[in-house]
Amino acid sequence: MFNLIEKVRGLFNKNDFVETDFEFEVENENDFKIKEIEQWLNVMKIENYTINEDLTVDVAGNVNIRDKRLSFIPVQFGKVNGSFDCAENSLASLKGCPSEVRNDFSCSYNKLTTLEQGPNFVGGYYECSGNELISLKGCPVEVSVDFYCDKNELTSLKYGPNKVGCSFFCGNNKLRTLEHAPKEVRGDFDCSRNNINTLKGAPEKVGGSFKCNCNHLTSLEFAPKEIYGDLSCYYNKLTSLEYLPDLITGEINITINNFEDLSFYSMSSDQIKQYNTSKKLSERLHRELPQVKLDKPVRKMKL
Repeated sequence: MFNLIEKVRGLFNKNDFVETDFEFEVENENDFKIKEIEQWLNVMKIENYTINEDLTVDVAGNVNIRDKRLSFIPVQFGKVNGSFDCAENSLASLKGCPSEVRNDFSCSYNKLTTLEQGPNFVGGYYECSGNELISLKGCPVEVSVDFYCDKNELTSLKYGPNKVGCSFFCGNNKLRTLEHAPKEVRGDFDCSRNNINTLKGAPEKVGGSFKCNCNHLTSLEFAPKEIYGDLSCYYNKLTSLEYLPDLITGEINITINNFEDLSFYSMSSDQIKQYNTSKKLSERLHRELPQVKLDKPVRKMKL
């Protein structure tokens, strides 16, 4: 039989662990398993739980098992009516995670290469940053709030959510394109620090800021048509301002590479509002902005 006390001891320092009486009467193997599950849940300080007949565990509240030095989750959660946080462990798999999380879900900073066996529904944000993910397979089709998949090894956004309720963060990966990204993002979209050489697949509409800094872009072609925030695209390989979005309500922060010159353009929302189309804006920038040779990178140069 599985000995829970040995498993639990391995999760804590001696000073953190308080032994409890593990002598109990059981009528069958299922009763023994239930006792094991209860002991683990109690040690993890998880409350308001229900153990179902199939031994899955539903929780009417939050589950916080962050930074418990777990290499696996020894119980199978079912539905969690709050948030589920298993970040900052050593998990190589999401086995044991609930199928449904009503609020936020975080599995960041583990050793995951896949999101399979994770929740199918998340009512809050979904955070899987700082893992070793090579695919988004297994993540929900829709995420109600923010989606974080930054700081991984992703080369594609395939299998990612089709719809996010707020922001989408996929920076610090190995992406070459934005194909399979959501068509519309209500908050910010940040794909900075990748290997992106084309914006093909980018959202058509972004409700916040659009950031594509530190990539290999040579053109703004396929950029979102509407950005209700800032456009930030510095440290790429742009040579012109062609294909600027039709609508930008925030600032434009772009570096333009012309031969050996590096020019940093910044324009405020008040200045942008003076022009109705990106064509007029582009013409004005080309006509009025001087080319500036920089000895050191400059973050922003106001008009």
